[in-house]
Amino acid sequence: MVKLTVDLVLKNTGQIRRQRDESLQHFARRVTHAYCNEKNIDDIENIAGCRSLSVLYLYDNHIKNFSKLTNLYNLTHLYLQNNKITKIENLHSLKKLTKIYLGGNEIAVLEGLEKISNLTELRIENQRLPPGEKLLFDPRSLAALSRSVQVLDVSGNGLDSLSDFHHFESLIHFTATNNAICDLHNLKSTFYSWLSVTTIDLSGNPVCSKPKYRDQMLVICPESVAMIDGKGVNQTARQFLIKMQMNKGLKKGNRSQKISKKKAKQPRPQNFALISSDYLNSAVPLPVPNIKLARAAAFRQVDMLSKISSSDPYQLPNLNAHKASVNPMIQQEKALQRKELNNLVHSQSASKQLMMMAVGGIDPYQ
Repeated sequence: MVKLTVDLVLKNTGQIRRQRDESLQHFARRVTHAYCNEKNIDDIENIAGCRSLSVLYLYDNHIKNFSKLTNLYNLTHLYLQNNKITKIENLHSLKKLTKIYLGGNEIAVLEGLEKISNLTELRIENQRLPPGEKLLFDPRSLAALSRSVQVLDVSGNGLDSLSDFHHFESLIHFTATNNAICDLHNLKSTFYSWLSVTTIDLSGNPVCSKPKYRDQMLVICPESVAMIDGKGVNQTARQFLIKMQMNKGLKKGNRSQKISKKKAKQPRPQNFALISSDYLNSAVPLPVPNIKLARAAAFRQVDMLSKISSSDPYQLPNLNAHKASVNPMIQQEKALQRKELNNLVHSQSASKQLMMMAVGGIDPYQ
């Protein structure tokens, strides 16, 4: 296998050539780009002599650890796709690093980037992880990246949620294709803080197969979005869908208000005392709040009807169409019966009195 050395770097500098009579040390300090991709590199030596190196291509090799690049203080672009890297470490000294490409490696946890404050582009797509596992994110690294990253690619990493990225306020281009995202509601809360994003690509996720997925994406995405899943956004259609969604919300709110008003207008259920009498064509419902008032109302009703009779205070008027003639002897007998029944009723409790009068059909004034 091959090691990355200063000599290998100087042999792959692109268009920069060593001048005649120029020393290797001076030439190494002058090199800014190194194209060491596809060189079967599996290890990295100290190449601090290339102090001006700003762009380093190391993709498509067999590198497992790149911590020895820590002395390249002027490095701004680092390409490490398709290697065998399992961990990100010792990058705290690369203060000028703005772009890092780590796709196609074996990284299980995104970490070690909390000291890199100028990183604007991070690509860590398609990590080769064991079946059923997903890429995890260190909160400290996420907190640092959320303030600077503008381009983020986390495709093909088994992610089922984007909630880890809801604080990425500087994000412009976001790609998370071929994951396991299936909840549109969670996407809305994540997109809320992406005020500058212009491109969102979620193609290949289960959520894309849901009914009216694109219409809902047009509604929940920020106004700055111009491209969704590789297709341009029609702003006219987007405004129409937003207004339609608002109208649905207003109608739903009005409907709920009407229902609540109807419920408020409905009277509360009341207790009814039913007075049964031979002189009444039907029972008379009297709404009362408790049993004592029901008893009082029943007696008042009977007293009122008894006073209408002019011939006998105990003779109630016949409400039927025909007039009934009453024998005086029968009247006296009924009066005695009524008095005995009245004494019997008044000797009972209030609840039993109402039960005897209303439910049992007993009327002490008959």
